Amino acid sequence: MEIKWTPALKIGHAVIDNQHIELFSLFDEFVEGCAKERGKVSVVELYQSLKDYVEKHFRDEEALMASSGYPGLEKQKREHQKFQRQVSELGSTISRQGVTLIELVQMNKLLVNLLVNHVQDVDQKFGEYLRKTGGEE
Repeated sequence: MEIKWTPALKIGHAVIDNQHIELFSLFDEFVEGCAKERGKVSVVELYQSLKDYVEKHFRDEEALMASSGYPGLEKQKREHQKFQRQVSELGSTISRQGVTLIELVQMNKLLVNLLVNHVQDVDQKFGEYLRKTGGEE
């Protein structure tokens, strides 16, 4: 399942928007690697790259939220932690047995939720806050 970045997903902060674009790209690489059955090692490496970048993005986003005084920070942290737990559980399965259709569907669902629904809803609220408080970059 390919998902595309659109300008409608911008929150108005260059660093965060660029990270979101990179996350979309990494997701597509992961899905492509699974679809082409590159092998367990390659898929695990693609998964790890994606997971590492998601963790970096969450840290950066939460730091920006903290420094801007964003009132939704704690809710955002909880959502990030929940997502990271789910991704880690899937990662353990992928490391043990590679990607089966079930794991691929679960990963797609998780990542689509993060990349589209989360960015479209939760991150947009943060973008609105930044615009109101002059915190755009």
